[in-house]
Amino acid sequence: YLQIAFLIPKGSDAALRARGLDAFRSDIRAALPEVGNAVDTITTLDDVKKLDVKLNRLRRWHTDGLLCIGDAAHAMSPAGGVGI
Repeated sequence: YLQIAFLIPKGSDAALRARGLDAFRSDIRAALPEVGNAVDTITTLDDVKKLDVKLNRLRRWHTDGLLCIGDAAHAMSPAGGVGI
């Protein structure tokens, strides 16, 4: 089992898929040579799932009797290794 987060600019998913499976595998190998032939287990681009990450913040972090801090106050990007 292999799971990799591969960051691409928003709106570029169609262009990435248009380049084809071999180009995608090549991009992964270039970025992460240590995965080696594990990328060959990707047999179709349908195996590749897109996660659309959005940044959300509270407009107001406090009210009487409540203070939101840390993850309660803002969304955390899964790209930073902190999960969802």
